[in-house]
Amino acid sequence: MRYPIVITPLPDKEGGGYLAQAPDLMGCISDGDTPEEAVSNVQDAIAEWIDSYKGLGKLIPEPGSHAIKQKEIQKRHLEDLAELKQRQDDLDQKVEAVQSDVGELMAEFESHDSWVRFSDITGAVPPPSRRRQRETRNA
Repeated sequence: MRYPIVITPLPDKEGGGYLAQAPDLMGCISDGDTPEEAVSNVQDAIAEWIDSYKGLGKLIPEPGSHAIKQKEIQKRHLEDLAELKQRQDDLDQKVEAVQSDVGELMAEFESHDSWVRFSDITGAVPPPSRRRQRETRNA
């Protein structure tokens, strides 16, 4: 079986060289002074890793299984993001509705306040508020 290998340069402060790992086989890594040496070393490590797991009676992952898992995780993240976006849109609509209600209440208050001043001067009775009219209709 041919497992994918990821090669990463190591920083000079860590001794330099290259790190090679088989993502499908958890913890299966090696290193070398050159990329080629790191690959050769990790191929030996892969063989030992598989032998150890077989000896323990454990399941040996298929080549490419790590990439498949990562795609599944990415798909779940994208679904979660889509759900969060929908929730955000719903909240935005609710906030807009509340802002609209507040605007209506402010306008109604200003209108009612003007009517109260007018009725103080003229004795006319202010009409019921739009909110009271709605509450009366809904009751």
